[in-house]
Amino acid sequence: MADLVADMNAGRVALLLVHGANPVHSLGGAFAQALGKVGYKISFSPSLDETAAASDLVLPDLHPLEQWNDSRPRAGVYALQQPVMQPVFPNTRHSGDVLLQVAGKQGTFKDHLRSRWAELHARVGRGQDFETFWTDALQHGGIYREAPAQAVRLGPDASRLPELGAAAPAPGWRKSGNLVLTVFPSIGLHDGRGANKSWLQELPDPVSKIAWHAWVEVHPETAARWQLANGDILLLTSPHGVVRAPAWITPGIRPDVLAIPTGQGHTAYGRYARDRSFNAFELLNGEPEAFGGRAFAVAVSVVKTGDHRRLATVEGDAREQGKGVIEVLPLAKARELAPGQHPFAEREAPAYSDKALDEWAEAQRKKASLGNYAGDHPRWGMAIDLAKCTGCSA
Repeated sequence: MADLVADMNAGRVALLLVHGANPVHSLGGAFAQALGKVGYKISFSPSLDETAAASDLVLPDLHPLEQWNDSRPRAGVYALQQPVMQPVFPNTRHSGDVLLQVAGKQGTFKDHLRSRWAELHARVGRGQDFETFWTDALQHGGIYREAPAQAVRLGPDASRLPELGAAAPAPGWRKSGNLVLTVFPSIGLHDGRGANKSWLQELPDPVSKIAWHAWVEVHPETAARWQLANGDILLLTSPHGVVRAPAWITPGIRPDVLAIPTGQGHTAYGRYARDRSFNAFELLNGEPEAFGGRAFAVAVSVVKTGDHRRLATVEGDAREQGKGVIEVLPLAKARELAPGQHPFAEREAPAYSDKALDEWAEAQRKKASLGNYAGDHPRWGMAIDLAKCTGCSA
């Protein structure tokens, strides 16, 4: 990527095709400036994200549920993808079909895919005819083989830590050194590709329970030293950028470390993503490190702005309210337990509800017995115990 940006800046890239990525958002200003020096830019994004908005031509690709494709997630696995629905939008087209037509090739991308799998069949078909091999792969989602184990050794630069930068801490905030900020992918929005979907924005993070915006995680000891409360706005400065982020205080992080999720801070990408919160990528270096990858940790200085916002969270009350949510079992008592004995008395429903629960269960049994659900029309159902569900979004 660094070589590509250098070639773009030097005017050596006449045509750039972007597929399955949004580098203007994830790599920041350096890539955006270099993109302006490219002769002609084509994006295959199905949504008008930042890179598509900066392109000269947008050829919307099909949604993954609408297209044929394959992949190789690891050695020994050849995944095969088939469409499960017709294209929703009439003007979308598989990017593979576009490239085949531009190259003057005959047939569709599915034809091309089958020809490539015919080559795979010649290697791993094990005597099957191709149609049987192809149908079996479609039914199982691919071909799964055991890959031979290979020896792995670390490279000479593996022990070298990435250079975090030289941002100076604000006076009085920390006696020595810089705070380390780590940037991690959002569980719901990932690197930002899900930010244009309102139902993913609405989905609370399984740990912080925050939705619709990003945050910076701060340890309680650090928050006490800085006199912070949840929602206080911090100004975070790295050698590469500046963002304003509301604090979320949590013991799940080291006192000398801050953490921010990715996913927010888009300048385009639809009404649910645009101009929402901040972009964590702006604090990171877009250049590769000595180990060959991008560093997702950086030294930052922190300033308390005096501003505050209310966190959009469904966290609830941190107190147990006498419910005994967290039980403590001393080791000595655990040793006295008989096999299979429960250390704590558990009752998920009060005694007065037993009759109602029994009647409900009997009614459900009678309802399930109607029809040939176990035979020609199998019936599937799922029950979620809300007394035990953590809301992990799985």
